Amino acid sequence: MMNIIISDRKQRTRLPDIMRTAVHLFVKKGIDGTTIKDIAKAAKVAEGALYRHYKSKEDLAWELFSTHLSKFTADLMGKVYPEPTAEKRIHMFVEESFTAFEQDPELYSYLILQEHSELLKYSESYVHPGHVVTKIIEDGQKSGEIRSGDPFVLGSMFVGGVIRVCVVKMYGNITEDLKGFVDVVAQMSWTMLKKPSQTESVGPS
Repeated sequence: MMNIIISDRKQRTRLPDIMRTAVHLFVKKGIDGTTIKDIAKAAKVAEGALYRHYKSKEDLAWELFSTHLSKFTADLMGKVYPEPTAEKRIHMFVEESFTAFEQDPELYSYLILQEHSELLKYSESYVHPGHVVTKIIEDGQKSGEIRSGDPFVLGSMFVGGVIRVCVVKMYGNITEDLKGFVDVVAQMSWTMLKKPSQTESVGPS
């Protein structure tokens, strides 16, 4: 489930408005282009209200990223790994990714847009969606379902395609619900990743 995570004791504070406003501005203007004053003004709170919860704009941005990426990854693991085959795991990854986007496009877009800067702060012990995909590839190679090759390269090609579809939807070039594209994207991804049959490997004489 993709939505803003806030502790029960803070649900009745202004924090939900602050966090939602911050996500909106971070997606629209970027973290560097957004100030605490911008967030406070848009959320209709005093700047001091933000500083009661966060030391800085960067602290707020990091909590939004790390908390929600961790939750999304945990949800992915719970849905993907129980699937019995690599093909079904690939399908479930696409389905969960597109469903998460449609549940909260702005929050999902924030995670996509900030990955390259915020992910560098992640502890090596933290698991993120890239780890989920790498395990799918490695397990699929061991079982003989997925083609040989560097798991990081294969995984990057797969995730890159899924994320790109979300980005295109984010910018308005796709207007339909992404959940309607799950089957076609999953099938194309599987065609790329699956181990070629002997006929496919030999090719035309």
